[in-house]
Amino acid sequence: RKIIFEEQGLELDSPFPGTSHTVADELLQPTRIYVKPALAALEAFDVAAVCHITGGGLPDNLPRVLGEGCAVEIQLDAWERPAVFRYLQEAGAVPESDMLRTFNCGIGLVMVVPESQVADIIAHFDESDIAAYTIGAIVEANDNEEPVRFR
Repeated sequence: RKIIFEEQGLELDSPFPGTSHTVADELLQPTRIYVKPALAALEAFDVAAVCHITGGGLPDNLPRVLGEGCAVEIQLDAWERPAVFRYLQEAGAVPESDMLRTFNCGIGLVMVVPESQVADIIAHFDESDIAAYTIGAIVEANDNEEPVRFR
């Protein structure tokens, strides 16, 4: 609210930059419900972990599903962030670390699957018109680094 309304002076009926929506329409877009395809994926694939990305973003949520001695490397260019997150970061001069810890930045659910099943699980979600991406890989933990590493 502070960035959009106080700092940028936008109104609910103002065009939301980078979109064809008004501010109200952009902010009130309903969350895409993907529970049925996700449950079907659990049955069809060898899903080792599922992580819902909520408050705390990727850095605070992913460590909860990592096994002992494991870390994860996330490729930040693996997906295009929705316009609302790009706008908030630029207009509010929000540091990348704050964006990643505050918002999901367009990744609402992470599934950890064997590398051999990645293409098939992505195709599974594509069939339901749900964007899915390979965003990273499980790697060996290093005591000198955070469990979630961004590249």
